[in-house]
Amino acid sequence: MPQISAFVEAYIDANIILTAAFAVLCLFRWGIRRLGHGDAHLLHLRLTEGMLAAAIASPLLAYGFTMVGSRLFPGVPLNATDFAVAQFLDGHLQMNAVEFESLIGIRRSFVEDVVYLNGTYVQVGVALFGLCFAISLAGVLAEVIRLRQLIRTSFVWRRFGRVDLRLSDRARVPFSTRGLIRRHIVIPSSYLAQPETLKIALAHELQHMRRGDTEWEVFLVISRPLFFWNPVYFAWKHQLEVLRELACDSAVLERRVITPRAYADCLLSVCRQAITERQKTGSLAPRVPFLDIGGAKAGRRNQATLVRRMTSIVAARSGGATDRCLFWPVLVVAGFIVAIGATAIQRHGDWSHDRLMLSTVVNLERMEIRANSGLSLDGF
Repeated sequence: MPQISAFVEAYIDANIILTAAFAVLCLFRWGIRRLGHGDAHLLHLRLTEGMLAAAIASPLLAYGFTMVGSRLFPGVPLNATDFAVAQFLDGHLQMNAVEFESLIGIRRSFVEDVVYLNGTYVQVGVALFGLCFAISLAGVLAEVIRLRQLIRTSFVWRRFGRVDLRLSDRARVPFSTRGLIRRHIVIPSSYLAQPETLKIALAHELQHMRRGDTEWEVFLVISRPLFFWNPVYFAWKHQLEVLRELACDSAVLERRVITPRAYADCLLSVCRQAITERQKTGSLAPRVPFLDIGGAKAGRRNQATLVRRMTSIVAARSGGATDRCLFWPVLVVAGFIVAIGATAIQRHGDWSHDRLMLSTVVNLERMEIRANSGLSLDGF
């Protein structure tokens, strides 16, 4: 059971850090926009990826922060629970000792209930979680199988190193993806008769390859079954998807080989053709499409993204030195905040001096309660 408890603890920590890191990201991106860099799409994308990487590496950041902090500030509690215990013992928190111990023990009680399946509600909740996890995992596997089938039925037209340029009669829009070894750019066969559209689509997808966008998509898709219930995960995913398209558009236009007018016309043309075609290929994962075409709510969201991309193309700007200079200072400060948060939610020290003192106070308080109520203290 200790291994299961450790897994549940780590899963809770992951969701807390994911949420906290996203809040920090939104705050810093708001500040960057206020400084006049709202259209610095590559800066926003790199910061979003950097913060997500910091959230992933938060256990290592917390370990390093704890090691450094314990040497610089010996005896000072670094996690939130130990800090709260110290404040309580110093008299800064006016609360009943028994109630305080119950409050700081909520998480441990919850983990024990989940691990040992205590109670009907917990059993039902764990069963529903397992069922939804299995459904989400099956959905990802089904999408990957459909993607592999589409790749296998496509035709290899060109090869550049480990990149296969493929033509497909089933694909509605160009997209890039990857397997374990090779990367793939899939282009609709009809684009052979549209040289300008083909050139722009290839430039776009090759830019995704250069940036490693397909690798990020693979990670997000693999993570989906674990965070199927967490809206913050989907907010991360949506922001990365939008920003990488905006940054990719900007990077292609910065080379000045393709004009903004031609690029915008290509986006509209691809959108028109994809909507006109009735053939269905199903959702593809993990993939990075030139243009997302969905239905219902997804279609409206993609429409808003298309409008934003068109606006960005018209007001295209090249990334300046200021954008590059902002990235590392902002990421270091934001990563430091994530490290502090990851350290704060670490499990408290069970046998610390303050914890023993709290246990003593709690026992004395319970003895006083039993004595005042006239109950026997035998076996206390």
